[in-house]
Amino acid sequence: MKNMSCDQVEMRPAGFLFLHRPILWFLAAFLAVCAAFVGNASRGLMETTEGRYAECAREMVETGNYLEPTLNYVPHWTKPPMAYWSTAAGIKILGNTEVGVRLASGLAFLGTVVLTAMMAWRLWGERAAFLAFVVYISSVLPVLGATMLSTDMLLTWWETLAVALYLFWAFPGVPLRSDGQDHSEPLADWRIHLCWAAFGLAFLTKGPPALLPLLCLLLWHWWRFRSLRIFSLPGLILFSVCAFSWFGLMTWKHPGLLSYYLLEEIAGRVATDVFDRNPEWYSPFIIYAPLLILGQAHWLWILWQRRARWHGLGFMERSIRIFLLLWFFLPLLVFCLSKSRLPLYILPLSVPLVLFLTFFLNCSIGAHMRSVLFTCATAVFVLCVMRWISGVLPLPENMRHLAEIVRQEEAVRPAPLTGLLTTPAYGLQFYMRKEMNWLEDRGGKEETLRGYLAGLKTPERLVIKEKYTALVHLLCARARVRVTERLAGEYGIFYLEPEVARSSVGEGGTGVPEASTVH
Repeated sequence: MKNMSCDQVEMRPAGFLFLHRPILWFLAAFLAVCAAFVGNASRGLMETTEGRYAECAREMVETGNYLEPTLNYVPHWTKPPMAYWSTAAGIKILGNTEVGVRLASGLAFLGTVVLTAMMAWRLWGERAAFLAFVVYISSVLPVLGATMLSTDMLLTWWETLAVALYLFWAFPGVPLRSDGQDHSEPLADWRIHLCWAAFGLAFLTKGPPALLPLLCLLLWHWWRFRSLRIFSLPGLILFSVCAFSWFGLMTWKHPGLLSYYLLEEIAGRVATDVFDRNPEWYSPFIIYAPLLILGQAHWLWILWQRRARWHGLGFMERSIRIFLLLWFFLPLLVFCLSKSRLPLYILPLSVPLVLFLTFFLNCSIGAHMRSVLFTCATAVFVLCVMRWISGVLPLPENMRHLAEIVRQEEAVRPAPLTGLLTTPAYGLQFYMRKEMNWLEDRGGKEETLRGYLAGLKTPERLVIKEKYTALVHLLCARARVRVTERLAGEYGIFYLEPEVARSSVGEGGTGVPEASTVH
């Protein structure tokens, strides 16, 4: 290995195990399906992200309005509609279930796995494709993306599709050989046209962040070819239609929407901490670094065991090395500088990271494929078990348990449902399948509750954190409201009966109503 390029490594025999290609690919595909779906049915919707996207999609299906996303039946513009459309499609296929709303994320995960393997095959051959496949399905960050309902897994699919189409266009050889030759730029064809269309659909999924890989491609293309042929007219037309048609229609119908997107959703997220999403300077080291490094610890350990020579990066064809480095580090720099940071923002970077690991594994693993398969199967098993455990544990963010108890109370005494939480629990609303009244906590819980109880005319059911139960009882006694309580983990569920409602059924009195508690 000391002076051997990866092209030469590809030609070496990989042992008896790798001769059984159909069996290996079948096992890898089975593990990929497990990583995408196993355990997702046992876990309720987690607040706040999953509940918000699921409820938006449910309302789309219920109302039939697929152009204007709503949340609690009020227009909701924080994201373009692609993620809501894909989630709504899952609901139409599998119903209002956890599997239904997460179906699109799982399918996007599988699609990204296939594209990553195809790119590795194009660059370094079949064995590299197999390694890329098993590395991706057993990495923490991609599996987390398949687990959670959000825009990020779908965004990763569209971005990877766009980059893969460009790669197949720019490097027509299979596999690419490190011969030092400067290949000429190919003529524009359907692949580069569809590349632009895929970037347009990525923009329709999450807006401007989707174009970071496009910036990398443009910079790399100019460095490599000194040409503008990448700007194909059919491709630009497809990009414009896919990316801007919905935005144009909505901003025409709602004139203030354009300024909202520019000032709040773009400038607000990048330059300010208005959304309070880990704006501290050290947050990237806490949020991003563990996922990128520790999330690949099992593969880094194999490379260490094989004594992989990290200076082997020099064996990689120079243009491919710069291509992957640019694809990984330029978006990462933008994410680190932005004031809004969440773990799954860097999910698209898992693809170039996996391709880097694939290159080193392909150069160092030799015929030792058993350790690769064992590592992949073990990692997938552990990740699926952790996903299942997260559904069993009584986490306060899991809205399924709370919804089950509320439904039990509703079966005994139906009443409109009101919530007073730090942020609305739209996952609860998804499970209840109806509109809820969410109180805005502006002047503190006590002032908000006092104003709410003063205007209460009919029986209602209130959901609030359990630590405020004493405050609820105190204010209900002062407002002459009878209260029945049931606890559900960290939440309290209160059935509130104002005096005027009791009087209408012959239950009125002059004394302060008693407060009964049911646990």
